[in-house]
Amino acid sequence: MSNEQRETSATSPRTLPRHSSFWSHIDAVLAINLDSRPDRRERLESAVADIIPPEKFHRIPGIYGKNIPGFGQRPWFRDGKRDSNWAGRAGCTLSHRRAILRARDAGWRSILLLEDDALLTPCFASVIGSLDTVLRETTGHIPDWAVCYLGFTWSGGPSRFLVEMDEGHALHQICGGLCTHAYLLRDMTYDWLLEQLPDEHVIWPWIARHRAIDRWYSYNLYRRFGVLAVSPGIVSQHSGHSDITGRTLQESESGLFKTTLPPVVLTDTAWVRQVCRHSLHVRCRELCDWARALGKRLGGF
Repeated sequence: MSNEQRETSATSPRTLPRHSSFWSHIDAVLAINLDSRPDRRERLESAVADIIPPEKFHRIPGIYGKNIPGFGQRPWFRDGKRDSNWAGRAGCTLSHRRAILRARDAGWRSILLLEDDALLTPCFASVIGSLDTVLRETTGHIPDWAVCYLGFTWSGGPSRFLVEMDEGHALHQICGGLCTHAYLLRDMTYDWLLEQLPDEHVIWPWIARHRAIDRWYSYNLYRRFGVLAVSPGIVSQHSGHSDITGRTLQESESGLFKTTLPPVVLTDTAWVRQVCRHSLHVRCRELCDWARALGKRLGGF
């Protein structure tokens, strides 16, 4: 049995009926997939076939970073060793923007956004089945929640426990998590995100300053919207070559995306205090990022 077969058989999610109430509140599932990776599309479609209603599943053609105008040209590119890495980050950012634009144009109010290397954990179906009720209950507590991560790596900011879920999972409020392979997004974010995220005309200076879309999300979404996360994460990533980083993710590293957050209970006042403190750290990091971007303009990626 191959590594991929072992990985799939060990992590196949239990089936959730397609008529589950959760899917009635999700207008579309958008899967980002490069044209050059039909294998990943087929793998993801097979994995979700008995879980996601087929009429809600939509493929979003991914943007290959090396095809973006300006790749390989000065001032940003000077034959550096990590040119492909930065191209992958740019393509990822533009691909997510394309998915959000599709959602807005279609009038979809809530979407689940997946990358094609998403790996559903065995408990995905049961946990997602309770998420609809939990989110509706949480709406009264966090009326402006707009993003919910189903898989992520922790970025070091504050978090607070909100409510228990099935199979030992819980819903938390966070400032942001790294990785964008599985998250829920509501329509209140679309216009703002489309204004803030770059198009191909400004992608290279944007990526030089902000480095990656998940990093930008973690620095900015919480300032405007409520950001939630299922902990531990219920969507990991398949091992194998990353089109973004250019490195190979080992099977043993897949657990990195199922971060377990501490069950910290905070009052609203305590939460605001921690968020304000975190924001000061973020501002300092952004100043450093600005300085690094200037260096990249002068010396390339």
